Amino acid sequence: MSDGSSGADDDNESSGVDDVSDDDESSGVDDDNERSRVDENDAETYVDDDKSTGVDRNVNLDEVESAGAESTDEDIPDGNTMSDDFQRAEERGRRAAFEPGNTSPNTRSRTQRRRGQAPRSVHALLTAIVDTFKPETHKTLFCLVTAQMTANKGVKIFGKAGEEAIEKELCQLLTRNVMHRVHSQELTQEQRRAALRYLMFLKEKSCGTIKGRGCADGRKQRLYKSKEETSSPALSIEALLLSCVINAYERRCVLTCDIPGAFMQADMDELLHLKLDGTILEILLCMEPSYHQFVTYENGKKVLYAQLDKALYGAVQSALLFWKKLSAFVVETLGFKINPYYACVANKIINGKQFTIAWYVDDLKLSHVDPEVVEEIFAKLQEEFGKEAPLSVTRGKVHNYLGMRIDFSVDSKVQFTMPTLVDEIVAQLPPTMATGPSTTPAANHLFEVNNKAAKLSMQDSDLLHRLTTQLLYLCKRARPDLQTAVAFLTTRVASPDTDDMKKLGRCVRYLRCTAHFPLVLEANCIRNIRWWVDASYAVHPDMRSHTGATMTLGKGSVYSMSTRQKLNTRSSTEAELVGVRLFPIYGAWIGRTISKSTLKI
Repeated sequence: MSDGSSGADDDNESSGVDDVSDDDESSGVDDDNERSRVDENDAETYVDDDKSTGVDRNVNLDEVESAGAESTDEDIPDGNTMSDDFQRAEERGRRAAFEPGNTSPNTRSRTQRRRGQAPRSVHALLTAIVDTFKPETHKTLFCLVTAQMTANKGVKIFGKAGEEAIEKELCQLLTRNVMHRVHSQELTQEQRRAALRYLMFLKEKSCGTIKGRGCADGRKQRLYKSKEETSSPALSIEALLLSCVINAYERRCVLTCDIPGAFMQADMDELLHLKLDGTILEILLCMEPSYHQFVTYENGKKVLYAQLDKALYGAVQSALLFWKKLSAFVVETLGFKINPYYACVANKIINGKQFTIAWYVDDLKLSHVDPEVVEEIFAKLQEEFGKEAPLSVTRGKVHNYLGMRIDFSVDSKVQFTMPTLVDEIVAQLPPTMATGPSTTPAANHLFEVNNKAAKLSMQDSDLLHRLTTQLLYLCKRARPDLQTAVAFLTTRVASPDTDDMKKLGRCVRYLRCTAHFPLVLEANCIRNIRWWVDASYAVHPDMRSHTGATMTLGKGSVYSMSTRQKLNTRSSTEAELVGVRLFPIYGAWIGRTISKSTLKI
């Protein structure tokens, strides 16, 4: 366990992914090729700099606009369904992406260049797919293929709406004084080379509006910034669940809020320059004509340099800088004390009762038995962080927080559901596998591996990998009953076969039949922690045992795990001893946290 979790973006859409040992089954998946392993707890102690930048380090963003295959002259026939158009475009895109001549040499590995093969790059594939049809004719299909696109391509697709989304994002840079322009002559050659390029991505939301998201390409900072200098604490899933159980037990008033433009409210801690060009620069010049005199030309293209005064999304230290600002305000101004075991939980006794503030990057949860006290603290947060734009706030018994629906409607109980994610997972299951109900997420032969089963195609393999990752995200938050099945599937995504796909199908069909099941938590006594730990002896092909455990404060599993053991044991008794050995650490950690006062969590 840890005192935090992985970072999140503005929409809280991302799940935690990190590299871990191959021995830990529930920790996720290992792939010697190009796949990443999914974290067991799905809740790391710190915000990874890769996540805080919002940029994939494997993508050459300088060539985003030009990467991909040449557009084909063959038109997609009219009169087909959306599914037909998409499948046809995907087939063309895969052929084009894997042609040697259509892949940028900068994105190809040395072995691939030697063999004349194209890389297995999702970005190159999607770019090639997009280039196989006409965006003007298939706008809906275009948005279906790629969730977000660069500014240049987004303006071509969305037109005026895309430009307005970019203007809205750039307006924050100006109104919040995030940067100030500088002449290129004032910068040394090394400073110009180290300047971070400003990127803009457009995305069409489900409601039809176009959202722009600007960020700095902070990959250059990784050359001289260590992870300790850029990693930020964040609220762990276990801390969130425990705090909600306590809120329900003490019948507290709960308020959740979101700080807009959070990173831009923290001061930058180093001399850092930003480089703007292309469509973004043209729109900025229209908004602020005074910037014209600072424009220079590089390789025949307009370029503008600016110095960052505030933390900007994409700079690797931005999340840490905002955490320092928020925690300093909570401690020094509001008089709270940071929990010694959770760096994103603060407590204070007000009117004889405990007030708790918990935050995940820029999403805050406030709780106290007196609603007036909650409103008073929120007003102070609004005054400090809502100067340019007001904080978005949710009051009442039901809250949408970090992708979860948290319901306090039933007295002394809290319910967690994730209906949107459940519907998304079920909708992705192929029709051939979606027939019939399943009463359990896995059969008795879950851990059996058929070495003679046929390997999946690349398309089916990608589907299994994606669904397994989403199921892991779901089971660590609202559906712990899926953990055993997901624990096995996470070890198979590197080289899945048809048997694995059937096991995945059973798990998703069970999820479809039980989509309405909530995770209900209730505490009988907040100082009485109960653990259940068991082990199944030698159930894996390598003769290793499997450990399962759950912890509760009364009803419902606040923390649960299902994992393959990391060593071989000689008997079922020894396997159980190995399983139990893990939990004195966890139990003592949670026990100390809870017993600090009337729950310092």
